[in-house]
Amino acid sequence: QIKTLRTERDALAKDLGKSRASVAGLREQLAIFEKGDEIDRRTSEDLRETVTVLGLTVTRLEEEVAFYKGIMSPANGEEGLKIHSVDITPTDNPLEYNYSVVLAQVKTNSSQVRGRVVFSVTGLQNSETVTLFLPSLADDVDAEGPEYRFRYYQEISGVLTLPEDFTPEQVQVVLRPSGSQSQTTEVIRSWNSAGEV
Repeated sequence: QIKTLRTERDALAKDLGKSRASVAGLREQLAIFEKGDEIDRRTSEDLRETVTVLGLTVTRLEEEVAFYKGIMSPANGEEGLKIHSVDITPTDNPLEYNYSVVLAQVKTNSSQVRGRVVFSVTGLQNSETVTLFLPSLADDVDAEGPEYRFRYYQEISGVLTLPEDFTPEQVQVVLRPSGSQSQTTEVIRSWNSAGEV
């Protein structure tokens, strides 16, 4: 009977060893599956991020194509020097704003245009209507205003700082060509509207 018990014990020990090996194998497989799930999750997140970035890139490229089409053959048939867009965007400092003015010479094969940009902000200061010019709002701007000189388009941009007691209401951009070039071009925008003119 002892011999039988030993045989049974050995058989049980052998089965226990096999079961332990099987459990270890199953744990290994589970770890592999969990790792695979994690990789799948990361891959899905990466793909979502890539799709978002590509979508933004496509949008930006479509905007650029529309801009260039507008220069080469405008929908409204306008020709000559024009203010394509005026953008004002806030920064982290409540008194500072990024400004961008895009100028374009539309559907002409002429040479360079040049002149000055007169950029002003009109608003209320101490209950009075006041107009402030860009040279007084931005350190890096010439006293006569930014100069433009281009054949097809040019962006003029920077940071302007408003006085603390000033509430902006509108922006005015005037292009003053130098010499005997074409007439003055002007755009007036409300402070809160931005984008294409």
